[in-house]
Amino acid sequence: MKMRIRVTLHDEEEQEVTEATTMEVEVPDFEAFTGADAFGEVFDQYEQTALEARNGVMEAVTEKY
Repeated sequence: MKMRIRVTLHDEEEQEVTEATTMEVEVPDFEAFTGADAFGEVFDQYEQTALEARNGVMEAVTEKY
């Protein structure tokens, strides 16, 4: 499964002022979360991947800013 984070900067009139910055990462499928034993480990993997993607896309869009 993939997670895609897309960021654009807009002016006060809601016009895009930069090209979209997109980061796409692999995350566990929904089925991986089933079972009490696996949930914490899978969620941690999902959360770490999502945070790294967010940080990466924010760094890239900040460079455009």
